[in-house]
Amino acid sequence: LIDFCNYKNIVEVGVQKGETTKKLCEIADKVGGKVFGYDMFQPVGAYGPKYPITPPAEIVAHNIGLSYFKSGTCKLTQVNTRSDAFSEALKFDTNGRVDLAFIDACHSYDGVKNDFERVYEHLSPEGTIIFHDTFSHAGPRKFILELYKENDGTYDMINLPFGGGP
Repeated sequence: LIDFCNYKNIVEVGVQKGETTKKLCEIADKVGGKVFGYDMFQPVGAYGPKYPITPPAEIVAHNIGLSYFKSGTCKLTQVNTRSDAFSEALKFDTNGRVDLAFIDACHSYDGVKNDFERVYEHLSPEGTIIFHDTFSHAGPRKFILELYKENDGTYDMINLPFGGGP
């Protein structure tokens, strides 16, 4: 999608260990784009061994690959996405133009709604927002169902409820 649409400003809200960020950086590097990752980078809980506590930003950067930071392809920002500092960082980093956003941070309804509203404010006219865990977590699912219900044609929506590969 990033390659096809030639997206340049890619945002990830909720970086955790940086696995998705690394994939975003690989394709952004190919198209001359930039990835901006936002997370609290603090222990906020864990869902067991498969989903460990978010490590510090320095470890995440190492997981992603330091070459992406040296080349300017990737930037991580430690921020609470419920703060005005998040909106300010988004505007500054992307010059107010988010082409693609991947929202996978707080999985509460209020958290997802907050992230959507703050990102949508900066979404480019042809931009895309992708929500993660909308089938497996109650908060994101409730928010997506609300978007469907209240959609007056403002949003084009595609639902891909399953995935994860083999």
